[in-house]
Amino acid sequence: GAGIRFAAGGGLLVLGLFLVHFVLGLSLSVAPWLFVGIAAAGCVVGILRYRRALDVPGLIIHPLIALPAFAFLVGAMNDHGSYIVYSWDEFSNWLYWAREAWLLDTIRAPGMFWQNMAYPQGLPLALAFPNLFFDTYENSRSLVVQFLWHVGLLALFYDVVTRIMSRSFEFDIATARIIAWLFILGSLALEVTWTLVPQFLLSEKPQIYFLAGTIGLVLLALFDADYRQNTWFLISIGLVASVGYLLKPSYIVFVPVLTLFALVVAWQSRLKWSGIASIINKRTISTFLLILGPFVLVYFGWAGFLPFEKRGGCTADPLIVLHTLPQLWTDHETVVAPFFSALGSYLVSFKPQLTVIALIGVAVAFCDRRTAPVGFGLVLYAFGYVLALLVLYSACFSPYESAALSSFRRYTRVVLRLIHLVGPLLFIIVALRILDKYWYNITRNVM
Repeated sequence: GAGIRFAAGGGLLVLGLFLVHFVLGLSLSVAPWLFVGIAAAGCVVGILRYRRALDVPGLIIHPLIALPAFAFLVGAMNDHGSYIVYSWDEFSNWLYWAREAWLLDTIRAPGMFWQNMAYPQGLPLALAFPNLFFDTYENSRSLVVQFLWHVGLLALFYDVVTRIMSRSFEFDIATARIIAWLFILGSLALEVTWTLVPQFLLSEKPQIYFLAGTIGLVLLALFDADYRQNTWFLISIGLVASVGYLLKPSYIVFVPVLTLFALVVAWQSRLKWSGIASIINKRTISTFLLILGPFVLVYFGWAGFLPFEKRGGCTADPLIVLHTLPQLWTDHETVVAPFFSALGSYLVSFKPQLTVIALIGVAVAFCDRRTAPVGFGLVLYAFGYVLALLVLYSACFSPYESAALSSFRRYTRVVLRLIHLVGPLLFIIVALRILDKYWYNITRNVM
C-alpha cells in the first residue's frame, strides 16, 4: 500500500543521509538534489509499472493524501507564523545540532557541539534536510519532517487495518476502508500518537513513529502470507526497524523484540513442517536476515563511522552500562523507590481509561496465535524499556537529574503511546476473530 511505501521512504531518508554523508563522504548539500532525482525516477517507474492497477479514488481518500491536504487547508486559513522553539532540549540539542550541520554542511567537523554527547545524528540530519534546499534556515521547515513521519505512520496503519479486514475477515474493500479510517480518526481524536502536527521537535515522537511502524508491518506479515513472502516488504520491515537507533540510542532496547519478530515471521514463512530442513532453509534464513540485518548494519555502521575518538557515555553506546545493573540494589533508596513511585503515579494519571483498554488488548492478544507474538513483544519491550530507564537515572544522569527524575514523563510516554496505539487494534482484531469463529459470518452479515 501507499502508506507502507511512504513509511519505508521516511526511514530511507535517514538511512540515505547516513549513507551519502558517512559512507560516500559527500557533503550534506549534495543529498537533497540527489534524493530528488532518485525520487523523481522512482515516481516515473512506478507510474509506468502500476498505471493500470492504480486505484485513483482509493488514493484520494487515503490518509497519505487526505491528512496533509487537511493540514494545509487549516494552515492556509489560520496564519500562525513561524515555529517557535519552546523546549530546552530543542534549543540546546536537536535543533541546534541540525542548524550547525546545515551551516557547516557536515556533521563530521571536529569540535561540533553534538560530539560532546555522541548521540547518533539521524534526527538532526533529518531536521536539517528540508533546509538544505535553501540559503536560510527556518525551524518551520524541520517541522514538516516530523509531520510527514506522523502521516506516514497513520497511513501505514490504514493500509495494515484495511488489508487485515479485507483479507482475514473478508470485508468488502469499502467496509475495510471505513474501519481503517475509524481507527485512524479515533487515534487522532484521543491523541494516541499526539497531535497530527507535532508541537515539539524532540526525539521521542519519531521513536514512537518507527517503533509502531515496525510493529504494524510485523502484524501484517503475521496475518498475510503474500506480504510475508514478499522480499521488498521484508526489507521494508528491516528499514523501518533500523532507523530508530539513529534517532536515539535507547532504541537498542527494542532489539530483542525485533529478533523475536524476525524469528516468528521466519518460522511462519516455511511452507509446511517436514523436519529440521523446513526450518533451516533459504527462505527462513533470508526472512530472518532481511528483518534483522539492516539494524545490525546500522549499529555497527554508526560505531565504525563515529567521527571522533570519544566512546564513553551512555549516549554514545548504551550497552556499556550493562555492568551497572548490580548497582540498582545499592541505589534502592535514592533511585529505585522514587522511580517506581513516580511511574505508578503517572500511569494512573495519563489517560488511564485508554491504558486499561490497551492493556486488555495486549492481554487478549495471547488468545490468538497470530497476534500473540505482538502482544508478547509489547510486554517484553515495556519491561526492557522501564529497566533501561531505571539504569539511565541510576548510572547515566547527574545526581541532580537523577533526584529530579529529569524528563521522566516525556521518556515514559514513548512506551505508553506505543501500547495505546497497538493495544486497541489487537483487541479489535481478536474480538472479530472470536466472533468469526463462534458465530459463523456474523460480522460480515452485520456489516
